[in-house]
Amino acid sequence: MHERGRGGLLDMPHDVYEKALAFLKRSAIPHVRLLGGEPTEHPAFDAYVTLALEREFSVTVFTGGLIPEASLECLSQVPPDRVSVLLNAMVPGTDRDEWVARQEHVCRTLGEKVRVGITMQFPVGSPDFLLHWIERYNLHRRVRLGVAHPICGGRNTHVRPQSIRTLGGLMEAFVARAQAAGVEIDFDCGFTPCMFSREFLERNAPLCQAVGSRCDTIIDILPEGTVIACYALSRIRRLPLTDDSTRDALVAAFDAEFACLLPTGAYRECAFCEHRLLGRCGGGCRAQRALRMRPDVSRLLDLDERESP
Repeated sequence: MHERGRGGLLDMPHDVYEKALAFLKRSAIPHVRLLGGEPTEHPAFDAYVTLALEREFSVTVFTGGLIPEASLECLSQVPPDRVSVLLNAMVPGTDRDEWVARQEHVCRTLGEKVRVGITMQFPVGSPDFLLHWIERYNLHRRVRLGVAHPICGGRNTHVRPQSIRTLGGLMEAFVARAQAAGVEIDFDCGFTPCMFSREFLERNAPLCQAVGSRCDTIIDILPEGTVIACYALSRIRRLPLTDDSTRDALVAAFDAEFACLLPTGAYRECAFCEHRLLGRCGGGCRAQRALRMRPDVSRLLDLDERESP
């Protein structure tokens, strides 16, 4: 919706947003996910939220928490059953104090509409401060745990394969503290069963049921009107959003192509891993799998010349 592109900042124009809403209706998807970059910095953010609500969608805003006051006021006026804010938290003592303070201001203003999460880049420290924020600001009692994925064709800080078990151990301890505080946990894509101990997986079977199988095609629409399977794979393959596109058709197209492109697992151990052999894991992050196969995988496809299937 609002992202930095090759030519600078890109804002989704109104006609593309209308096309996206029509796609969601056609695909029977009842909610609008606004993401970026930072979607709340879009000059028409207020109008776009209002339009989605008028079309009877619920709205989820993915934010880094540095929300302009006008956008914050817009969100504060919407009932909590119609809008939710997924805030990717910065870490006190690590990130800039003024940014952390701004995130806490958002939490204080929006309260129960906010669901906090964190994207781990390194296996250092535990995000216990999220539990304190939930209590202090009466936030939604659910935490999203994510890992930073490699962006194929780009350069970004991400979790390295050799760090996954250390990260898994940290998350096991945090999950225990969250559960003791009555806070639920969601593992985002990128987590795999091999990151955790067998005891943890058995003790938390319902929570871990989807761990290893969540690296799937999401369908995100970029400001220029093209569609990606996920941001980490956005430089490998994009498809046009047409007037008759549906989610099922786009998912099928992406899945068929990536099935041919990617190896079976992100790690060497995947070849003989019982979780994968028993169908409990798909082999980890697809972007990680792409890099394992070929570091310059982004050159396999020409984004400007490939046609939609």
